[in-house]
Amino acid sequence: MNLLFMELQKCPLSWTPCILFFALCSAPVLALPDPTKPSTQTVDEKRGFMSSVLLQAHGDRLRLVAYFSTKLDSVAAGLPSCLCAIAACEKAVAASSGHDQPKLLFDHLMMDFV
Repeated sequence: MNLLFMELQKCPLSWTPCILFFALCSAPVLALPDPTKPSTQTVDEKRGFMSSVLLQAHGDRLRLVAYFSTKLDSVAAGLPSCLCAIAACEKAVAASSGHDQPKLLFDHLMMDFV
């Protein structure tokens, strides 16, 4: 059995909003963006909220550069799920406007509508 799994069984993690905020803002998590490297952005929409992360290549992996989350406005949140997802993509692209045009990654179910 995995040693980490066994240790977590003894003392499970509790991710409160405050702990999660400080974990995401800590130095090992966020990297400084490099304007010379291409960016990749992931987008997700759940229950009227958009969440997105901006990633850049760091060696053979993608490293977290920024994260965005916001509540969709009441009109967008009231749309069918396929259109909510597109509204979330629009919000994510607007939030990352200071970066070069990132490659946008989203759920495969949204591909039929984009």
